[in-house]
Amino acid sequence: MKKALLIVMIAMILLPVFSVSVLSLSEPPIVEWERSYGGLGHDLADEVVQTSDGGYALAGYTGSFGAELFDFWLVKTDVSGNKEWDRTYGGGDTDEARYVVQTTDGGYALVGNTESFGAGSLDFCFVKTDGAGNMQWNKTYGGTGIEDCHCIMQTSDSGYVLVGYTTSFGAGAEDFWLVRTDEFGNMLWNKTYGGSRADVCYTVIERGEEYILAGFTESFGAGGKDCWLLMTDSIGNLEWNKTYGGVNEDKAHFGVQTSDGGYVLAGYTTFSGAEGRDFWLVKTDTSGNMEWNKTYGGVGHDDAWSVKQTSDGGFIVAGITGEIIGGPGDVGESLVIKTDSAGNVQWQWQTYAGTHFPLSVIQTGDGGYCVAGQFGPWPQGDLWLIKIAPEEISATIDIVPDALNLRSKGKWITCYIELPEGYDVGDIDVSSILLNGTIPVDPEAPTYIGDYDSDGIPDLMIKFNRAEVIALIKDYTDPIEIFGEATLTITGKVVDTQFEGSDTIKTIYLQRSYSRCIS
Repeated sequence: MKKALLIVMIAMILLPVFSVSVLSLSEPPIVEWERSYGGLGHDLADEVVQTSDGGYALAGYTGSFGAELFDFWLVKTDVSGNKEWDRTYGGGDTDEARYVVQTTDGGYALVGNTESFGAGSLDFCFVKTDGAGNMQWNKTYGGTGIEDCHCIMQTSDSGYVLVGYTTSFGAGAEDFWLVRTDEFGNMLWNKTYGGSRADVCYTVIERGEEYILAGFTESFGAGGKDCWLLMTDSIGNLEWNKTYGGVNEDKAHFGVQTSDGGYVLAGYTTFSGAEGRDFWLVKTDTSGNMEWNKTYGGVGHDDAWSVKQTSDGGFIVAGITGEIIGGPGDVGESLVIKTDSAGNVQWQWQTYAGTHFPLSVIQTGDGGYCVAGQFGPWPQGDLWLIKIAPEEISATIDIVPDALNLRSKGKWITCYIELPEGYDVGDIDVSSILLNGTIPVDPEAPTYIGDYDSDGIPDLMIKFNRAEVIALIKDYTDPIEIFGEATLTITGKVVDTQFEGSDTIKTIYLQRSYSRCIS
């Protein structure tokens, strides 16, 4: 039975002026490692998440393993991308996972579509596993038409919200479909949003007791396809919606909530004057009002598939550039862009013509980035995961002595450097190390590697000339306090990645005076 037609009032934003960002700034960080996983068939990763143990979980589909045709595929790796285990889930027809989250119990929730099970030709499919990837239960949702699930998130009450599109219910061709379940995947309620034409949802965000959905609409907006952002209350009733775009085709593939409570959408635009289509970032306030938008790209078609906000308030965006339409991998190259908080490009990483296709990007716990997608020419290929180094990593610094007498003698001040997981202190270029940007490691001093603080992580011991350190402290401590403190910063490089760390020590400046009695 068709559900009641949802009547929506569309807030349309027609954009006559677009902000174009120039793609040539600082050098990108280095690639630390690259991995691929697969067999003789077509294997692809749609999403990557960093897991609680520092490793990674990739979700997609495999044509190399499993039951038949394509199956859900979940691959778990360690922090260096080495595969720890993998699992397939599916039946005799095509089953494709599109998204994964690690759940609060340490397991995984995968969603996508299934032809093997369910009520119609294609249905939402939800697979819940334990921490080792063993399936605990699975659910399908749909009618006699087509349903395709693109995103899931676990809610604050341990239930789930799933989004995608449906042709079985709603107002027209494809409609946004929001499905709310309990913690075991039992449907609590569902809602559709859309008009008479195609409206497809790719992202859902929980905001307190409300939900934010993002995708594209052909039913509303300025023309062609437009980005569509809408908010519902806790039971799916529409509260507001906004469209963004021009008279041509503009599409949002992914969206996230930003630290200021607003939202950023990533996809592509074909506004007048663009070379084909370009990466497009749209930043809004909490009510969906556009604050700014930026495009990035060159000749050919450029399509952003994933965006995340980074720890510095900027954004990391991944997708395909220079694509020739006729298949996602006919030509095309990987493109990863790092921007500041206003969408201005800080660096870009681009390589691998026709063989690597990024579909998901995240910032990792060490401040670097992981990109997942497909390796190999379309329609063959393997799951692909690449780790990009952070622009700078944080080192743990311990300077000895903790209390330094500024009138003391001696040869050296000792420093212990500890790096985060994934980095080896043995790879540190000692000649690159500076204290407060000016004092190098004393070349006459010994250096050693050992676990000096007994925490199971190796430390590099280095030494600086004591007189130079004391002179530096006296230079910036004015006036000199009898009992004070000084923050000393150590910088250097591990391979080609910059590291930095600081330690604050106490300073003592005792001026001894002597007198004698004359009788």
